[in-house]
Amino acid sequence: MIKTVFISSIVALVAFGSVAEAGARKRSISGEFSGPRGEGSFSRTRACSGGTCTGSGSYTGRAGNTYTRTGTAAYGNGGYSAEGTVSGPGGRVGAYEK
Repeated sequence: MIKTVFISSIVALVAFGSVAEAGARKRSISGEFSGPRGEGSFSRTRACSGGTCTGSGSYTGRAGNTYTRTGTAAYGNGGYSAEGTVSGPGGRVGAYEK
């Protein structure tokens, strides 16, 4: 049962996290999971309009460590670009760009 809930949560996270539509759309998902390495929770929000999407998400795992990500992606002409920031425990912050 726990394994099924965990797998379902990951599948839902990936499905909602990969939607990029030209019309204005906003999707949110959140949940909790449990597995062999402990329990945790996640949340994710993504809004898309006119080929540009903004999103944010957080994941809290074992030992209460929280990781967050925010970013923007632009889609068009068969490609995409993305940029944003990530943060983790201890105030560590990084950036990404593609």
